[in-house]
Amino acid sequence: MPVVLSMINNQQGGLGGLAEKFQQGGLGDIFNSWVNKGENREISPDQVDTALGAETVDTIAAQSGQSRDDVLGSLSGILPQVVDKSTPEGQIPADGQARGENEVLNSLSSLFK
Repeated sequence: MPVVLSMINNQQGGLGGLAEKFQQGGLGDIFNSWVNKGENREISPDQVDTALGAETVDTIAAQSGQSRDDVLGSLSGILPQVVDKSTPEGQIPADGQARGENEVLNSLSSLFK
């Protein structure tokens, strides 16, 4: 989780930059479903790879010590929740930053109750 939040927040534009990557990869509608209120659309590991690009995925894998496939599998489950919980008002925050790790983890824990 820390590596994912760092990747989002440290890239140019934060969440807005991530949205742009998804838009450029033809996956803007999926990303927008996470931002907007309502149901979040699922994303496959291959789609995450397309949106983020090989360099970003490889960097996350190296920093986390996980295999590339494990990273893509994790991101396909985590990214929709991180973006959704970081945009409770249905829009990207003015500062573009994803919410802190504890805030996201607390939000995610409610899914498993």
